[in-house]
Order: sequence, then C-alpha cells, then structure tokens
Amino acid sequence: MNQDWINEMSGKNTSHIWLETRKVPLNLERPDTSLKINLLTYVRSYPVISTGINSDGFIAIDINESIFSDLIKMSAPSEYTNTFIISGTGEIISHPEKDMLNECLNDQKYIEHILDSRMLYGSTVDEVNGVKSMISYTSFPDTGWILINITPLSQFYEKTASLTRMLVILCLMSIIIGTVIASLITKNLYNPLKLLLDKIRSLIGNVNAGIKRSRQLVINTGIQHKANEFKIIDNAIDNLYLTIDDLTKTLKNNIPIIKYNLIMGLLHNQIINVNEAREKFRLINIDMDFPYYAAMTIEIESLRDISYLSVENMHFLKYNLIDETEKNSNDSLKFIAVDLPDFRIGVIVGATTTDEKEIGKIVSNLSSYAYNSFYVTITAALGRWVDNILNVHNSFNDTKTLLKYRFFYPHVPLLHADTLERENCQEHIPPGLIMKFQESLKLQNINRIKELMDKFRSLCSKGGYSADHLNQVMFEFVNIVSRYIRDMKYQFKDIEKKDIYAVFKNINNVNEFCDWIVELARSVINGLNERAESQNAILINEAKRYIYNNIKKDISLNEVAEHINISPAYLSKLFKENTGVNFVTYVKELKFELAMDLLLNSDLTIQQIAHEVGFNTPAYFIQQFKARYGYTPNSFRKQKSFLETEQ
Repeated sequence: MNQDWINEMSGKNTSHIWLETRKVPLNLERPDTSLKINLLTYVRSYPVISTGINSDGFIAIDINESIFSDLIKMSAPSEYTNTFIISGTGEIISHPEKDMLNECLNDQKYIEHILDSRMLYGSTVDEVNGVKSMISYTSFPDTGWILINITPLSQFYEKTASLTRMLVILCLMSIIIGTVIASLITKNLYNPLKLLLDKIRSLIGNVNAGIKRSRQLVINTGIQHKANEFKIIDNAIDNLYLTIDDLTKTLKNNIPIIKYNLIMGLLHNQIINVNEAREKFRLINIDMDFPYYAAMTIEIESLRDISYLSVENMHFLKYNLIDETEKNSNDSLKFIAVDLPDFRIGVIVGATTTDEKEIGKIVSNLSSYAYNSFYVTITAALGRWVDNILNVHNSFNDTKTLLKYRFFYPHVPLLHADTLERENCQEHIPPGLIMKFQESLKLQNINRIKELMDKFRSLCSKGGYSADHLNQVMFEFVNIVSRYIRDMKYQFKDIEKKDIYAVFKNINNVNEFCDWIVELARSVINGLNERAESQNAILINEAKRYIYNNIKKDISLNEVAEHINISPAYLSKLFKENTGVNFVTYVKELKFELAMDLLLNSDLTIQQIAHEVGFNTPAYFIQQFKARYGYTPNSFRKQKSFLETEQ
C-alpha cells in the first residue's frame, strides 16, 4: 500500500477517510506470485476528536472486502446476488462477483441517475442488461458510498399471481350464479342450463386441483344426461357458499400477517405500486387515504434489565404498546404499528396536517401508559413528512438517525425531524474542555471535574453537534480516565468497575454518563489518596526507624530522604502531616526523650549521655536541656533520686 493516503489525510478537515478496494498480496515478500485478496482501508486521525489537519498521527485498519459482502448476505440473503456498493465516482467497491470489483459503472444510465440525484436514498425503474428492474439505493454520508439493489419487476408480480388466479375463479363463479338466476326466470331453460352445466363440469377439476382449502367443491360429475340439472346447480351454489365462507375466514385469520408484510414492505421500500398498497389496506379494512404520511419508531427502555424476559413476555409487552398506539387513531390522524426487531416498534402515521403537537401529546400519554403498566420508558422518533405513502421508507430512515440522539435527550419522549440538522454539523466540542478535564484529573480536583461534565452535558442538549462527534468525545473522556488509571497503576477494589469500557457501553443517556464519569474520577482519586496514605505511613515509619538507629549522628533531612528514596521536600511535608512538627523539631524531641530515659534509668555520665543522643559537646547538651525543661541534666537526675529517697 502506497503512502499517498497520508498526504490526503493530512489535508482533510475530517477525522477519517476510507480507501477504496484494491488487491493486496497475502505474501508481501513475494507479491508477484502470491495469492491476492481484496482490501479496503479505514484511516482515522489520532487522537479521535482531532481532524487530519491538527492530528498527532493516523491509525490505518485494513478490512477484507468480503466482510461487506457477508454483511449484505446475512441481512438480505434473497437480495444478495443483486446488491452491491459503489463509490461516489461509480466504481464498484463491494460485489458478490469479485471480478466486478473496481469496475466503473458511471456509463450506465441508472448509475448516472443515482449519482446526479444527490439524494441520500430513493428508487427508480430502469432497464438493466435489457431487463426492466426496480433499482433502490441508499447513500452513506460519511463515505460517499452508495448501496444499490437491483430487482427485476417480474419478481414483484410473482407474489400476486396466486391471488389473481383465485380472483379469476371467483369471478367465473359469480358469472355462473348470475346465469343460474337468469335461467330460473327464463321460459326457455334447456339450452342455457346445458351450457351452464358443461361450464361447471369443466371448472370442477381445475378449481379443486389448484386451490387448497378446508372444503373442496363436491359435485357428482358422473351423473347421466337425464340427471336433475337443477340439483347440480344447487350443489354448486352450496359448495360455492362454503368456499367463499372458508376464504373469508382465511382472509380474516391472515389479516395480521397481511398487515405486518404491508407495513414492513412500505417501511423498507419493497412496495412500489400505490394501487397494490391501497388494495392491501382495503383487505385489512384500514383507510389510509391521507395527504401526509410519516414513519415513527418507538424504542423501549427499561428502568431495570428487560433482557431476561422470555420471547412470549416481550411480545406481550410490545403488542400491548402497539394496541395502545393504534387506539389513538382518529379521523385526522391514523397510526398503524408493527413489531420491529430488538426493543423497537415501527409506526406509519397518516395525517391531514403536518402539525405535530397532537402527536406529541399522544406520545406523552403513551409514555405514561408504558411506565405505569410495565415500568418501562419509551422514546419515539418522528421522521419527515411525505405526500406519497410509497416514500414513507425515507421517513423511516430518518427515525433510525434520530434515535441516535435519544442518548442526548433523555427526558424528551418525541424526537422531531428538525434534529436531523445536527447530522450535518461540522463544529466540534471546544478542545479546551477535554484538556481541562485531563488537567483536573491529574490535579485530583473533583469539583472542577464536576463543573466540566456539567458543561459537557449542557453542550450535548443545547449545542448543534452531531451524535457521532459527541460519542467520540465521550469515548475520549473514558480514554483519559483509563490512561490515568493505568499510569497511576491503580487497581479497583470492586472487580465490576475494572472494565470501564463495558460499563460505558451499557450507559443509557448523557446524564448517566456525566454522573458516572464524576463518580469514577472520585473513586479513583479517593483510592489513590488511601493508597498514598498507606504508603506514606510506611515511609514515615521507615524514616523514624532510621533516625532512631542513627540518633548518635548529626542526622540531616537530606540523609533520611535519600535513605527512603524520596525528595527532601516531600519528606519534610510528610513529617509535618504525620507528626505535627517539622523534621528538625522531631529529631530534637527524640534526642531529649532518649536523654531523659538515660538520666533516669542509667548510671552513664552527662558526657556519655550527650554522646549517646548525638550532641556534639556536653556543654551544648546541658544548655539545650535546661532551655527545654528548666533544669540541668544533673539537677534533673538528683531530683529523681530525692523523690525515690522520700518514698
């Protein structure tokens, strides 16, 4: 890999770039003969909140192109062979057929349309290799890449073929019934009845063979020419009634499935015909004829861990919320909701106006219901309004982006589409905030740390910063604390606190994050202080022991500090904090204590005692002793002897 990307990244005012697919030999020592793999490279500035211009360095990560293909295959296996990724210039970056990689498609008409549209997502119908196809695309704003899916239109119509055949049969049956009724009131019955009977006999086999149901048409086709034609018609009508009744029950039982597939199809841009959508809404008896439509996604968050819930209980919770959501429908506002993966519910909203005040009230009431009934909280995201229900998938994509901001608006039940403006914000949190946090942590100033986190909390909600940037800043805060813990060689007593990145991952909102960072810093600072106190006590005891063992010498502060391997200034500070007196005073007091003990409990002379406790001359010892106690050493000893004689 050449180094041109370094120059490119150095001139970028962004924090990262992607290098497009290229072939790289597995064996770099033998590039000409080695097998080659397709790699993309993600380049990131360091530190993570910097841009290419002001960074200290770069991190480059090679990623196998097959990872992108596998992700597409896992998420949409049936669409895998028709889905690929191109760059902003039309060059293929990822494709199921590896021979297509790096091929430029900008000469294709549909690619020109997509590149010229400048839209983040959309769909169009065009010919691809001579086949009329539905072409759907979604852009990745951070990379400029475009995910494209091509599906022949014929695949969309295959799903309705069986239903079409059923409708044809039902229509034929209706014609037969009409003919029978007309025949009953006609004088000349024989010829029409004969034609009708022949038609019924010819249909019996096809209908019974092609349609699976609980009751099949049962008519004795072996009757003779002289059989009662009216009996045959009567049996046909009875069986037709039973068939229609069965079909009605089947349709009623399948309404939830039809509804789910319809809503999911609209949300994921899989329904391209408005008439098809209207017909399916009619089948499930829902009127969705409104001038405006929007998607809304509801995310469920528990005040306690709900991951332990069984599948049945989770469905019970979500279906109750779906039912409560749809109950709020009225003539001017319609809600249709379905279960989405994880802890989300998808909703299509039809409205006569784009005023969102009533929706806000409904979501607020729904939030109260969720909390009071299930002890869970919810956050809803409402995408931008569209005037065609087939475009509601664009609004649904908006909700996915909006829910990234749920973390930074913890007490807002409904996120509106105007928040999407933050996605295009290029501003960064002031670097001074992070630098001050790092300095305050080193100085162990917990009050200052709290002030800085309150400032960050305010910037998250009131500033226009993008969610991705704020997540980077939070990650940098955690990195600073982690590096400080590592540098100070600190170990948490509570084992659960050791993996702070795991704790960070499970935090639900910015308030929890800021409080957690403050408490984490407080815990580390207190732990370091406790450790320091314990270590200081060890140092002081070692210093005292050295002084006692060397009391005969003229001991200096520098000598003791060197012995215990700390600075003289720090030793002086420790003595003051632990003994209440400075080093010189402590040594002098110890000399006097030892001298008094020798005077009272030994027969040593004054000269010998002065030497034992480290005074240079007996005269200086006598002078200092008298200044301290008001007696000369000899007078002090005699007074002690006098007291013993009196006793």
